[in-house]
Amino acid sequence: MKPSGAEEPSDSFHQNKKIAILGPEQRVGSFFVAEKTEIITDINYCFELWQEFNPQKTLFDTWEFRFAFYKGYQYQPYFLVLRNRTENLALLPLWYDIDQKRYTWFGSDWQEEVRFFAKDPNYIPILLSAAPSPLSLNAIGQDSIESIMGKIKFEKDYPKYILDLEGFKNHEDYLMTLNKNRRHDLRKDRRKIERQNPEIIFNNFADFDYLVELSKKRFQEKGEETDWEDPRRVTTFREVMKLAGKSYQLRMITIKINEKITGVDLICLYEKTYYTLKCGYDVQNFSGIGNFMNLLEIDDALKSGMKKIDFLQNNYGWKSQYFQSLPLFKYQRGIGLSDIKLRSFQLADLKTVREIEQSSFALDAYPEERFENLYQKHPDDFIVAEKNNNVIGYIIAYENGGFLDFNSMAVNKKYRGLGIGRLLVNFMLNRFKKRGLKKASLEVRPTNKIALAFYQNLGFKIFGIIKNYYKNEESAYRMEKTID
Repeated sequence: MKPSGAEEPSDSFHQNKKIAILGPEQRVGSFFVAEKTEIITDINYCFELWQEFNPQKTLFDTWEFRFAFYKGYQYQPYFLVLRNRTENLALLPLWYDIDQKRYTWFGSDWQEEVRFFAKDPNYIPILLSAAPSPLSLNAIGQDSIESIMGKIKFEKDYPKYILDLEGFKNHEDYLMTLNKNRRHDLRKDRRKIERQNPEIIFNNFADFDYLVELSKKRFQEKGEETDWEDPRRVTTFREVMKLAGKSYQLRMITIKINEKITGVDLICLYEKTYYTLKCGYDVQNFSGIGNFMNLLEIDDALKSGMKKIDFLQNNYGWKSQYFQSLPLFKYQRGIGLSDIKLRSFQLADLKTVREIEQSSFALDAYPEERFENLYQKHPDDFIVAEKNNNVIGYIIAYENGGFLDFNSMAVNKKYRGLGIGRLLVNFMLNRFKKRGLKKASLEVRPTNKIALAFYQNLGFKIFGIIKNYYKNEESAYRMEKTID
């Protein structure tokens, strides 16, 4: 079987290979292997190697799911294969992300529980030593690296969340595993939606457009970005739907209330696992719709013969309260901060800072006049991060009532995940520690779960709630940290 949408390979398709010799031999444990690694960039040959190595354990192992991302983004494949004289030994399937300017998993960093493909785990260090830089491999499944964790430095990534369905007959069996308060809240939300006589529609895949629009609207309400703003992500999931049936099965659940679509979920079924891929809900007008859908999905998964539900990696501030976490790991190389320069803001930076601000905060974005005012009042405490003479992030923090007050901080979305935000915050903490301050504070939306997790990882804790803090009258968490 060839990759869907690809041309039949010609006799010359191997010409797209580049060969890099590692050396005459490589030692693995007590034996010698591997005369060379080869770099494969032809998509047809990549498919052949995928079929040879892939264990097909999870949805993210399937060629069709990864290929959908290739169709959406068209990034250059970079498959690194390790060989000896007689056979292929291991495979590292990468591509080059031209937006992030780094190598990552073929199919993007959206993949989860990713595994290395190797006939012996000891080949993995050889593959990694031959891999290009900068390299960022996220969401690695623990079972893929357990035997080599002492040889390679893997860091903890955000976990994913699983619900084991063994022993359940319906969602009520699941609810009985929760404490009384959580069980009460979920039942209350379910009844709230049921009283509105919802119409439940299965597999009307034309509702994908509603899913996208509902999700975009919800993120806009929270003042956050969504990946749906990138048309390539929309194309990708259209391809996920087109390629269904070859390995995974597709499912969609739509909820209508009073002829209005209020929620849409896109689901994949693979190897007895129910993957909740994407969703869009009208939470503003139909409070409780998310919890209603979660309980509905439990019943649907059980009726479909599934053994577990995979709720994926992003916690969004609620999954950890209801489901089992599954540890994931990451490996990075060459993504250092040595080429990041921190300097004082200049008025010439204002346009770029405003663009970063707008793309980061939407509803809460500061106007130009606010930045000018902050610069006039705190010129030494308005710092930008610069890479190759381009501003890619900024931070404003100053003394206020005995606290280091973090007013605003944002990083260009193309450079997130590299530690630049942490660099900016720590720079300010160290600067004001030298000035004798003992405490730092900031405000963040309770719905901005990514920001909450970021600051909590830096040691900030929630100390209170400020009512009606934001433009839409949403409250804010006040977070504080001891400067040590």
